[in-house]
Formats: sequence, structure tokens, C-alpha cells
Amino acid sequence: MFTNALLGTLSVIAEQATVYVEQSTLDELHHLQSKRQGSAQGYMLAGKMGDQYTRYDVSADEARRIRAALDQATEFVERHAIVTGLSAQLTADDEKYRQLLGEPGIRTLLLAREKSLPVLTDDKAFAELGRQLYATRAVNTQAVLAHLVGSGSLDRLRYDRAVVKLVHAGYTHVMVDARQIFQTMAEHAFQITPQVSSVLRSIESSTTSVESAARVTADTLKLLFVEQLPAFTREAMTLYLLDLLTRYHNPGQALAELRRALAQIMGRLLVLQLSEIELYIRRWERHPVALTTIS
Repeated sequence: MFTNALLGTLSVIAEQATVYVEQSTLDELHHLQSKRQGSAQGYMLAGKMGDQYTRYDVSADEARRIRAALDQATEFVERHAIVTGLSAQLTADDEKYRQLLGEPGIRTLLLAREKSLPVLTDDKAFAELGRQLYATRAVNTQAVLAHLVGSGSLDRLRYDRAVVKLVHAGYTHVMVDARQIFQTMAEHAFQITPQVSSVLRSIESSTTSVESAARVTADTLKLLFVEQLPAFTREAMTLYLLDLLTRYHNPGQALAELRRALAQIMGRLLVLQLSEIELYIRRWERHPVALTTIS
């Protein structure tokens, strides 16, 4: 719910879905509200990952956004969710897992099993533990938003903006398509900003299949070459995309998949654009480059 509060999509979920929340989760939300009371100023978060200490500074603006999202999520649960407890006490095994998952976490999984309902979570590790320990199913925020688009409850523009927000906020396992990539490029004047780099991360990721990466690259190139853009912008963005596609994928295989995808989507009406893209691919093959900025 907190994620959807940040995305501004709680109202759509309230209209279209029945949400169950275990009582301990609402208690935790109230506890977090009391801790954040008056936290309009920025603050620092410190932690440790392995042997490395980490620090994250939360600005005053970010603190206000977090507090607003927390208040919205809490209000949503109070007004629209079905808040309920468990029908049975925790077993000895449940108590053991509670140390790992926390009170709201273990009770949420038990409620999901009891009601035969999926758990809404963007924590993949939590979802996997639920599957292994309690045979629960999980859906993430993007899957819920995609369902709302399919049912006509959420328009595509709001969905695209929500997906981009998820990426910018550091959420992993988010599927980004060419439309969202091109939209972000346009909003940043086709400069390689941190925001543009973040939405392009799926193309260069070693965990993305070469076929998927090539398909998204091809779809993005199509948009670059059918829209009215300066030649130097197309050139710079094309070479940058080619560099990303081949960064962690075998260049020969990646470019073969890219050519195959381009042939499928460009069609006869875009033969001139396809030949122009091919010239850039051949140029890149002769002189591979790694672009980091475009000016």
C-alpha cells in the first residue's frame, strides 16, 4: 500500500479491489506514524551490509513525501481495507519464523494462506519465503497496475508514469518497455541523465535475456526513427543503446537478435528507417564505443 501511495494509485485500487490487512500491519503503520510525527526535517539512515557500513541522507522534501505516503497508506487501510486477525494462534514453527519475518510479515503470510489470497509485495525475498514456508502466492505492484490497465480501470499514461517512478525509486524486477523508455528520454531532452540510465538498466542487465533486451532495444529504436528528431540525437541515442545491449551480452548474438527483431517490427513501410538503423549498427560493429554523456 505504501508503494501505491507513492505512485498515487491508491484511489484506483480502492475502487477495484478488496484488500485484506492483518491487524498487526495496521498497528505497525500507526507505530510508524508516531515515530514520523513532526519529522518534516531531513534525517540520516545508517546500516551495515556485510563488512561495509552504509549511510543514506533523507532530504526534508523526501521526508515529507514519505510521511505523506505513510499517512495515505494508513488512511487507505482504515477506510477501505478489511482489517482482521488470524483465526488460530501461531504455532511453534510460526514463532520461529516470526523472528525472521517480523510480526506483520508472518501474520500477513498466515492470513494469505487462511484466505487463499495472494500477497501484495515488492519484496521478492519475502514472496519467495512465503511460497516456501506457507505455499502462498504473491503479486507485485506492477502486476496489479497491469491488471488495472487491462480491465480499463487505469489509463496507459498513468501506468507508464507509475512504472517509471518504480524504476527511479530503485525497485528491482520492474519490466520496462520502449514506450516508457522513450517517454523518459523525451522528458530529459534525450540526454543521458541518471533517470534515463535507470530506465535503460534492463537492457544492459546480465539477468535480462538477450532476446528480451534486443526486442526492447528494437522497439525503442523504432520510436527514435519514426519521430521527428534531429539527426545527431538519433545518432547519439542509437550508439548508446547499442553499447548498452552489448555490454553484458555477447555482441554477435545480441546484434543478430536485434536485427531479427527490427525486421519483424519495422515492416515494408519503414524500410528507409530500417536501412538507416542498419548503417548505425554496422558503424558500431566497426568501432564499438561506450558513451556516458550526450551534449
